[in-house]
Amino acid sequence: MVINATGIFSDTVMNMDDPKHKSIIALSQGIHLVVEKEFLPGDTAIMIPRTDDGRVLFAVPWHDKIVLGTTDTPVKISSLEPVPLKEEIKFILKHIGRYLSKDPELSDVKSMFAGLRPLIKGKSKKTAALSRDHLITIADSGLITIAGGKWTTYRRMAEDVVDIAIEKNNLIAKPCITKELKIYGYNLEIFIPDILRLSKDQLRVTIKKAVKEEMCMTVEDFLSRRIRQLLLDAQAAINAAPLVADLMAIEINKDENWIVQQVRDFNSVAKNYLPG
Repeated sequence: MVINATGIFSDTVMNMDDPKHKSIIALSQGIHLVVEKEFLPGDTAIMIPRTDDGRVLFAVPWHDKIVLGTTDTPVKISSLEPVPLKEEIKFILKHIGRYLSKDPELSDVKSMFAGLRPLIKGKSKKTAALSRDHLITIADSGLITIAGGKWTTYRRMAEDVVDIAIEKNNLIAKPCITKELKIYGYNLEIFIPDILRLSKDQLRVTIKKAVKEEMCMTVEDFLSRRIRQLLLDAQAAINAAPLVADLMAIEINKDENWIVQQVRDFNSVAKNYLPG
């Protein structure tokens, strides 16, 4: 059987199965801005439950930086690389400053990034009012689609979709194991998130580990998802990209053309994380 668990691309896959299917996803964009720790000294996060226009804001300490968020903006296109909108950035900077030690400006933003929520369509026109619960549908072809939900409910989503797959396909009934399943790396030392804290030798060791143990294949993989440099400080990540590409090329036996292309590809993505 095939289970479609593709998030914001759920409708795209369903359309491959049945071009006449009824769309189930409403996309909502949320953004985050990252600033220096000085804007919220201490280790305590704050949440503003209701701004002037009824939205929620938060400021959360994260790896010696502060993450500011978020927004709930309806969008129509499922993009692999969503980009913060000017009005979203303006909204956060305008409202969050009232609650921090000083007002952040655009020039204070070290990195900014966006994500898309695959919300289940409802009658409300406001995405903030749509359900964050998940939905499981079964097409005439047998394609099972699970959509919606949140990161915090992914284990329940897995259990529900496995149970339905067993029932609909007359499989041998077994309990889903996700409740007790440990994620790979739970008992391993985590990567240092900020590349600026690593010597060249430490960086080389970290890259080698990422390549050998975690299938890291690109500069973006490393600077965004193995460590968090792109999310913490986009310009620092751009500056580090050539060295990372050089060291990674050694580990995976790539040539100079690969290095040049990797740096170019990374810069193309990373520029969207820079303010202004």
